Amino acid sequence: LLKHFEKNGIDKVSQSGLTIYVKRDLYSGRCVDDDGIPVSEDVCIKALHEAGLDEYYGNKIKTQSLSAYFRELDKEGEELPDSLQGKFKVNEKFSMGSRKA
Repeated sequence: LLKHFEKNGIDKVSQSGLTIYVKRDLYSGRCVDDDGIPVSEDVCIKALHEAGLDEYYGNKIKTQSLSAYFRELDKEGEELPDSLQGKFKVNEKFSMGSRKA
């Protein structure tokens, strides 16, 4: 169904009191090097500190909060801060949802 919606440029369909729609979700991830090894958590925490984003880590990275921050950046049309480039990436996931029309 996702492929059909994408191919035909459809974002939602309503019928018989039900709407089926495409949900887009963004979440944070660490970049990987050419060998597929993720950037270390220490390097990522240092990058967050350099960006002044201390609220997104403690003993480890607060991935749910960081994902929410990435969604806000996307909503405002902003890029990741320079210090996070090459350390973090924004992963995008599409799924189907439904609700009463």
